[in-house]
Amino acid sequence: MRLGPDRTRAVARVAEGTSCCCGGIVMVERILVVGPKDTLSMVDDLAPKGFEIVKALHNSPEQKAALPGTHYFVGFIQQYVNPQLFKEAPHLKLIQMLSAGYDKADLDAARKSKVPLCANGGANSTAVSEHAMLLALAVSRRIIIQHTNVTAGRWHGNSPPQVHEVRDRVMGIIGLGTIGKKVARLALAFGMKVHYYDISRLKEEQ
Repeated sequence: MRLGPDRTRAVARVAEGTSCCCGGIVMVERILVVGPKDTLSMVDDLAPKGFEIVKALHNSPEQKAALPGTHYFVGFIQQYVNPQLFKEAPHLKLIQMLSAGYDKADLDAARKSKVPLCANGGANSTAVSEHAMLLALAVSRRIIIQHTNVTAGRWHGNSPPQVHEVRDRVMGIIGLGTIGKKVARLALAFGMKVHYYDISRLKEEQ
């Protein structure tokens, strides 16, 4: 099933191909994708062939109705990973979260059910690292003050605020994970010196 144009009710969609057989009856495995409207709007272009695809908004009747026959659960769904989920979805084979974090997921419940739980680490690391560098540049060049002066007509005839170049300055990074490493590479590209703290020391080539 998938959400119709008004995104409030489900519309049946027949998948191409089959994926399992039970008692001589061919069955199509179901992928349930749960998320906000903007996430669901991308599913049709990315969904694999050979499966029944069900799209549902968070906590919607469609989500609850689809769980008993769901084999793969996908989306921003870590809050649903608890013992109740595995009771409502007894055929579950895999949980794929679109988020990098999984702090709200009940890992013990997943282990007991022997259902693999996958996170999406690094999915937004480029966007976040670039934004971190953008903020560093904005602070060093005092962009907000400069913008306020220009829009208020105070640019000409006024002494500009003191600004700094980032070259040869020190970028301090706490936690050198996927995002931290990308921030470090961007900072080095700007000629900055990078100091970091992490639970393990990286090799120079890393």
